[in-house]
Amino acid sequence: MQTILYSFLLILATYVSGLEAQDYTFVESKNGIDLYSKFDSAKGEEWTKLVTEVDASVRDITNYTANIENLIHWVYACEEVQLLEKDASETIYYLVSDMPYPMTDRDIIIRKTVEEGASDSYFKTVSENYTKLTRESNLVRIPRFKAIWVFETLPTGRTKITYEVTADSGGSIPNWVKDRFAYYGPLKSMENLISQFQ
Repeated sequence: MQTILYSFLLILATYVSGLEAQDYTFVESKNGIDLYSKFDSAKGEEWTKLVTEVDASVRDITNYTANIENLIHWVYACEEVQLLEKDASETIYYLVSDMPYPMTDRDIIIRKTVEEGASDSYFKTVSENYTKLTRESNLVRIPRFKAIWVFETLPTGRTKITYEVTADSGGSIPNWVKDRFAYYGPLKSMENLISQFQ
């Protein structure tokens, strides 16, 4: 009996510890955007989360973000974007990210999927690097990327936007550039997106 109880407590402690490891830590609030970060030690991934509100409908925002050609106007450091495939539930596109000189620009093929149950009041998309398609280039390929966007209608009629992202820019880059893309990049993307509805 004691062995069973001990095993249960050990599992519970591990589970709680895992939850704590996954919790986001508040970093700062800037221009109405709350910025959080966390480190997933199990996967070795650093995540950034941004939360804000905008005076626009979920439909208006999702219609705008669904247009891949618009990415160059609001996604930080987006230098080029090309639509590769698209249907009702997923979009696959190629994106080039501008890097500070003298570093080589990065590129990636991304697959964006829409979560089932999407509506005019709740919409969620998940974007990840897509390896089933290949594309030759002289750029550095981004080996890991995942972004989650959630748009929710609030009782006030405004839309709450939650953006979570993790990425590995690939190659060898200075820490200041890593920080720029881990924190400043997502924040700038969110600011740019909000500005489209002001």
